[in-house]
Amino acid sequence: MDTTREWASFSRRSLLVGAVGLALRARAAAAVDVAAVLQVNDLDRRIWFEELDAFVPARMWDMHAHIGLYKFDHDPQRETARRYALAAGQLKKEATLATLRTCDEILYPGRMVMRFILPTPYQYCDCKEINAWAAEETRNAPDAVATMVVQPGMSAEYLDEQVRQHRFVGFKPYMWHAKVPNWYEARITDFLPEHQIEVGNHYGLVMALHLARRGGGGDPDNLADLERLSRRYPKVRWLLLHNARCYFDRPMERAAPRLRQMPNVWIEGSTVCEADALFATFTQCGTEQFCYGSDDFYAGVSRGKYISWGEAWTQFDDSNFTQKLQHCDDRKTFVRYEMLRALKRAAKYAGLKSGQVEDIFFGNGARLVEAVKSDLNRVLGQSNRS
Repeated sequence: MDTTREWASFSRRSLLVGAVGLALRARAAAAVDVAAVLQVNDLDRRIWFEELDAFVPARMWDMHAHIGLYKFDHDPQRETARRYALAAGQLKKEATLATLRTCDEILYPGRMVMRFILPTPYQYCDCKEINAWAAEETRNAPDAVATMVVQPGMSAEYLDEQVRQHRFVGFKPYMWHAKVPNWYEARITDFLPEHQIEVGNHYGLVMALHLARRGGGGDPDNLADLERLSRRYPKVRWLLLHNARCYFDRPMERAAPRLRQMPNVWIEGSTVCEADALFATFTQCGTEQFCYGSDDFYAGVSRGKYISWGEAWTQFDDSNFTQKLQHCDDRKTFVRYEMLRALKRAAKYAGLKSGQVEDIFFGNGARLVEAVKSDLNRVLGQSNRS
């Protein structure tokens, strides 16, 4: 079924009715009380209804949505890990597709959300189990497609078999699986070796890439690697997460002249909360291959903001800022909302039209996913006939 075209033909009223139906089923199926964890308050409601409701379109493709279960995380220190210490960490423990749907119903009222699923690439990950579980979660879901977590030691034959069995639309590598002394400075092929990229190229899959190295997307080695790999593997779709990991404008200004020459590179903007970073992307790379993403669970639903200073950035939240301020309302809202605020400002400053905004939230992701599914189905169909 071509779900993208089917959903694109729905009226706004049909979309909202459909959203309510999915949300009600999700709320019944969710294994955790999402509303109790989120604790939406008057500040959150004010930001949504006064600032964001009129800006966010009725349809959304979340191109960076994580699912996972606590049992798949084999970190021996997980009991004290920061990712579970924040309130939003409770959602990360039971991050099912139903939990995502319920969260979206609460934070994006009246919106229909499609999801590009990235199983959480835990550092100590039971990859076989989480990939099989993610495939099952999304198998008959009209609102989601799944990628698979990959690690450098996985063979091309294994990945090929998994793609054929589960029809994964992409790979989700992560830098901390690189077998190098300092994975913060890993090159792309340290955690996504070329024998795996070759499999992705054969099927036309998405490589959902969280770039490493201090300079992120503006790092010369990352850019050189992307140029070489995008030329050598032209059927791969590179999805550069977190605005190509450019959390302020300068890395993107360094990267844009080269990124815009790569036709098979897309950019996803989750957790970037500074308008200048997104403005640089919109004005220097364009919006045609830029996609919305939430990075949940748990980043988008945590309270706080991603901030930059100098040439650094980090998440500002209740774990690293506990000072009580008397001169203002010092409560934190959701990172999702802060990212949407930044996106709204950047769209305004860049003079984007309503159609461009709708494409950022839905059209660009829909076209990317549909193109991948078409290529995947064609290759698998040819294989079945041979």
